[in-house]
Amino acid sequence: MSENAATQSQFVAQLAITAALTQALGAAWESVSARPLDEALASFRAAARALTVQWAQAGQVITLDNYRAARSQAGVTTVLQQPRLVAVPESKIGAGIAWAERGAQDLIDAKAEADQISARILNRVQAASDKVAADSMREITMLAVEGDEMALGYRRVPRPDACAWCLILATRTTQRAGFARDVARPGSRNLRGVGGGLEHWGVYKSRASAGQVPPNDKDEINRFHDHCHCAVEPIFSVVQQPEPWVLAARDLYDQTGSLNAFRRALNAQRRGEDAPPPTAPNPFVVSPAMAEAQAAAISDLLAGLNAAMGRAA
Repeated sequence: MSENAATQSQFVAQLAITAALTQALGAAWESVSARPLDEALASFRAAARALTVQWAQAGQVITLDNYRAARSQAGVTTVLQQPRLVAVPESKIGAGIAWAERGAQDLIDAKAEADQISARILNRVQAASDKVAADSMREITMLAVEGDEMALGYRRVPRPDACAWCLILATRTTQRAGFARDVARPGSRNLRGVGGGLEHWGVYKSRASAGQVPPNDKDEINRFHDHCHCAVEPIFSVVQQPEPWVLAARDLYDQTGSLNAFRRALNAQRRGEDAPPPTAPNPFVVSPAMAEAQAAAISDLLAGLNAAMGRAA
């Protein structure tokens, strides 16, 4: 995780909030699971909605405390106009419950044991609700950055054991010629004007640059997978030192050249094995000669259709 003390606290807070929510959902399901399935699900839906909102909002409060700590550690002394707590989208909670119910129905259709059906319902609701709570904590950090004139942006911070996809996102660098390039001091909007070339690791100034312009068709506010432990860290200085595992991930990705090859090499490295050899080229890739022949065939077909339509007219 990040060397920043406030970000370390945020990692711990996300883990604590999602663990508490997982435990609370487990207790809620245990209290109703002995009932007939339809009745149990109806009660569990209401409990899951209430618990997810409760723990997500508690997580946002802790996140704002950590945000203020990050500002203080960066030497920022102005008063933060803190954002209001984010309302948890009902559609996201409902989507998680619906996902669990579809999984249960699949097992019912397959004549699975009752214990298997019960476990799938609980596991899926827990996974979906944990993501909602963690997303809301990341979202409140982004909102705080957007309303904080002293913040330069935010970045995704993975753990050392993060998946390949999260590590690649954290290794993205930019060399903008604008606001995030050469700022005279934390929070200043006056550029030095000359020089630059500083690399900014995984730093985003806006949701658009982060690929996180909400909402999408699922009302998802940001893009993190289930069980993702990545935190969002506010940036108050152009001076950054990426974590050693982020630098190592960047080097490994440069050696492999693609997400799939990087994932295989990373997994092998973590198992203490040699990196697997590169996969062979796809034997079904269309050659230039084949592509030209296909284009000619399509052109002839279109010409024939146009001629036929002309005769019919």
